[in-house]
Amino acid sequence: MNKIYIYTCDKNLFLLNACITMINKYYNPNPLIVILGFSDPKLVYKNVIFNSLGKSQDINKWSKYLYDYFINIEEKFILTLFEDMFPIDEVNVNGIDKILKYMEKNDDIGYCTLCNQPSFGRDKSEEIIINDDNLFLFKRPKNCNSKINLQVNLWNKNYFLKYLSHHKTPWKFEIELSKIAKNDNFHTLSTSHYYIKTPCVFPSQINTALSQNHWLGKISVVGIRFNDIEELIRKGFLDKNKLIYGSYKYYIDYKNINRNNFNLKKFILNAPNKSPMLKTHWEFTFYSLRYGNTKKLD
Repeated sequence: MNKIYIYTCDKNLFLLNACITMINKYYNPNPLIVILGFSDPKLVYKNVIFNSLGKSQDINKWSKYLYDYFINIEEKFILTLFEDMFPIDEVNVNGIDKILKYMEKNDDIGYCTLCNQPSFGRDKSEEIIINDDNLFLFKRPKNCNSKINLQVNLWNKNYFLKYLSHHKTPWKFEIELSKIAKNDNFHTLSTSHYYIKTPCVFPSQINTALSQNHWLGKISVVGIRFNDIEELIRKGFLDKNKLIYGSYKYYIDYKNINRNNFNLKKFILNAPNKSPMLKTHWEFTFYSLRYGNTKKLD
């Protein structure tokens, strides 16, 4: 897969440099990155182009903008993400190519989720397609929960267009259309599973850098290597004063972390355990987030 589509909006343009930097570091060979937004961010990268979705933006027409764009492209399969879903470790590009070949041969697959998402592994797998040291790929039941999501996905474009045509906000797109998709007779795939050691193909934060349901005006960097965080700060791509380390209202300001004595294991194990969802989230973080499902924190 040699092309990535990133959707963004004017208020989030400030994250594009960080996102592109991390993609170019961890996705090799570097793909063509197509930014889909409104105002031109005027970025200067050899592998980045910008396409405007319109002169003005209305969140209630979010999916309409994308429908109008993707209906006119030739590709049958597209890899998409938001600007705050950048990789935090090596992307398994060979694994993505294997998934693409499988989808090309099976036209009943709507999309594959490529990133870390424990909720997409909790439903019983209908079929394990590949299970080796380099790739774990499984088929989710047709009527599974969270059938439609906007994580880092490799889409069958026609399937994506089917749901983009409903014209929803990103949040309604996932929640309302998942109910409809349960009966659409398509499968979805995932490379993320809580109980296995093989990493997903696109390691990323479980919570995205911007999660406005949990904090406002802050950028979460939990799961990103400290050296990468410092590099992005030095380059002016992240504002250290706006960074937090954590999620679900359990976090500390990044500027208050002393890297010489910060104990990530202790920090995660001290997370509040007030709900099964929160417990699962932090357990998954502990075993897999930064370490690709292969190492426990020391």
